[in-house]
Parts: sequence; C-alpha cells; structure tokens
Amino acid sequence: MEIYADRISITSYGGLLSGLSLEECLSGRSMPRNRELMRVFRDMELVEHLGSGMRRILNAYDSDIVHISEHFFELRFPMASEALALIPEVAESGAESGAESGAESGAESGAESLSKKILHLLREAALSKSELSSQLGLKSVTGALNRAVNALLEAHWIERTLPDKPQSRLQKYRLTQAGWLGMDSSRNHDAVDGRG
Repeated sequence: MEIYADRISITSYGGLLSGLSLEECLSGRSMPRNRELMRVFRDMELVEHLGSGMRRILNAYDSDIVHISEHFFELRFPMASEALALIPEVAESGAESGAESGAESGAESGAESLSKKILHLLREAALSKSELSSQLGLKSVTGALNRAVNALLEAHWIERTLPDKPQSRLQKYRLTQAGWLGMDSSRNHDAVDGRG
C-alpha cells in the first residue's frame, strides 16, 4: 500500500488470474489466488465474505480505480477533496524540519513557508532549483531548498520535467494536478480567513 497526496494505491503482484477476464472481475466474480491459504484464513475467521471485495469496492467507487497489467493489479482510491485541503500542512511539516541560520532562514520570512513560496513560483512556470534559488533571493541552492523540493516531490505536489533524468542539468520542476488543486484550496482558505 502506498499513500500519495491525491490517492491511496494498493498494488498486488500477479495481474488477473488465468481464466478470469477484466469484465468478470469488475462484475464481482473472483477466484482465490491460493485456495489453501484462503481456506486457512476462513477457518481462522480472518476473512468476512469470500469473493465480495470487488463488489463492495465498486459499490463505492467507479471502475476507473482499477489498473491491471500483466504483472500487477492495482486499485487507486482518490482522496476526497476535504482530505486534499489538509495536504499543504503535511507537505510543509516535512519541508520545515529544523530552521537554518543565515540566508536560509531569511528565505522563510513571515508566515509564508519555503514550500508555499516554491509552489507560488511554480504557478507561473516550470523552474530549475537554481532558478528557484534566485527568485527566492538565495545566493545558491541551499539544504533547506533541497529538502523543501524533495518533500513536495514526495507529496506529489510537484514533478520533474525530465522524470527519467533526475540529475540532469536541464531538470526543472512544475506543479502536478494535486499541486494545482492544493494551491487553489489553500488560496480559498486564505480568502475565507481574510489573508487572501
């Protein structure tokens, strides 16, 4: 299971079982991958209803949450908009661990965090770390800037423009869809609070 800024993803190795079509799977039909293990789980009362999981999931979500390849079976559960509104605080907590002295702490002026400043700059255009550093008024790329960018990448609020070449000198960063949604949500909260 993986938790992202905009979804929870559950991945199982092994794609669809032989003899079970996607349509059958989406209609709620199932076959245990390991019948003996399933029997043990049932005898120990560790499972509720055999084969009812997909039906129950698809009663609550659309079938577009199901992603199946030859080797993997993945369910991507989107976060509710109420949960997405809380994400800026999560992203900032990882980016702001430990204030640094000198120019780095100067970049964190007032109530606006370094993470929020980066997100605001990326609303305008994709930028490299050195461009971000310059626009933030820093003399060079600092440890605080690197940590903030990494935290935003991990939270899936920003992404690399060259994902296959993370160390490229041409690498830039841009907002993801979750980043745009979060920025819009954050701006709406600021307006309600009288800060926007």
